[in-house]
Amino acid sequence: MSVIDPKDLVGMPAAEKRALLKKLLQEKAARSRLDLRAEADIAIPSFANVVDLDRSKRPRAIFLTGTTGFVGAFVLRELLDRTEAEIHCLARASDDQAARDRIERNLRAYGIWDDKFRHRIIPIAGDLANPSLGLPPTRLRYLEETIDVIYHVAAIVNLASRYALLKASNVDGTLRILELAANGRSKSLHYLSTYAVFDSIHNMNRTFVETAEPEQWKALSNGYAESKWVGETLVRRARERGLAASIYRVGWVIGHSETGAWNKSDFIPRLIRCCTQVGMGCSLGAMTLTPVDFLTTSLVTLSLDPQYLGRTFHLSNGRRYSSDDIFDWTRAFGYPLEKVPYEAWDSAVRALGHEVAVAPMLLFLEQAAGLDVRPSDWFSNEPSYDATLTLETLAREGIACPSPSSELMAVYLAHFIRAGYLEPPPQRAQGQAAASGSQPVSSPTSTGSETEGPW
Repeated sequence: MSVIDPKDLVGMPAAEKRALLKKLLQEKAARSRLDLRAEADIAIPSFANVVDLDRSKRPRAIFLTGTTGFVGAFVLRELLDRTEAEIHCLARASDDQAARDRIERNLRAYGIWDDKFRHRIIPIAGDLANPSLGLPPTRLRYLEETIDVIYHVAAIVNLASRYALLKASNVDGTLRILELAANGRSKSLHYLSTYAVFDSIHNMNRTFVETAEPEQWKALSNGYAESKWVGETLVRRARERGLAASIYRVGWVIGHSETGAWNKSDFIPRLIRCCTQVGMGCSLGAMTLTPVDFLTTSLVTLSLDPQYLGRTFHLSNGRRYSSDDIFDWTRAFGYPLEKVPYEAWDSAVRALGHEVAVAPMLLFLEQAAGLDVRPSDWFSNEPSYDATLTLETLAREGIACPSPSSELMAVYLAHFIRAGYLEPPPQRAQGQAAASGSQPVSSPTSTGSETEGPW
């Protein structure tokens, strides 16, 4: 199957882009039917070392994947804040210094880097997709004998890629993490999974609690869901064989509820940008929305308390939010969005083929068209996820999930404007122009100490 980075679509002529995307989708639709049970029915290690696990001991050496991604960056910062451990961070790079540079740049991009933690971050140039994590035998053996706990956060999240392209990282990489856990000193594992493991057409409109297992593997929504279904199945099998492993499922992860920091390449920021560019929105269904700070605070809090080890958690507030909510909140900030039928919105978005924001959006729309499924159908009939047990547990720890709202969306939109990702809405842009050359105008919610200007 052809492979293309969505960024390469930006400068491509619209007709050529559409032809390429049609080819990609035809190749995807033509792929053979996978038996995911067979994919998960592979040899996994035994965990004889689990008898030596001291669940009450605070970790001194942590192995963490995903630190060059969005969620992984915040998990790293939370672990640095909450523990005194050295954190060994796996990252794709030519050498350890290049790995360190990637990790630092990523944390700086989200505003969470602090030089005082530099000495506790141990970069490891490697790759989940490679045998032995891409590490020399001596380095791997050192980690096997040193690490106390593993946080496996990394995954390739691409809704347009087929299973075969994601297997090396999302499935084989998970198996290699299990091998790391099985060898050497005893270790526990904390695995970030996804609600997408339930995203089969056979599960539509059902509700799943934390203790439910994703038994239905047929007709999952995409290759990412398939790869995570197999990955979680491997972790649950390892748990049955004695591994002390916790699983944390999550849906759509949104930005930090206080700073607004968010991965601009994610689907929802690109959706918002497209809609503000065309001045239109439409009904695209509903989805869970979990602020990254709630996710990472919850995950690390639960992981550091031995009484919760070995359980499965749903890290969301248990609600789903419609695209209409997102558009209403964006409109309340000042963007003039007209609600139109899907077809009108679709045509307007496709006409923006030269814009940066539209490349992944066009890929998604082409995929929906190729499968004869509207995006609204894609999202609206997804299963629901009950997080009652998780929320009750977190409430005892003093943790609550911030509720998505117009106020929270204002935090995100202001962040995107400051970052130059969005143009300010007309009225706010006029206010900014009027304020230029004079004293900054504080926003109604600003203390005036850090946030100045009309945002």
